[in-house]
Amino acid sequence: MVNTLWYYSTAANHSFIFNFLMQMVRTQDQHFIVYHVFFGSPCAAFT
Repeated sequence: MVNTLWYYSTAANHSFIFNFLMQMVRTQDQHFIVYHVFFGSPCAAFT
């Protein structure tokens, strides 16, 4: 159930997240690392 909710919430914001990630990767790799640490960890906890 949690995985399903996480999946749909992620899919709903997929384009925004993708553009956000690509923008940070183009600007500075450290930004991507910070994003991964703060946002990747909660996602990993749900999965």
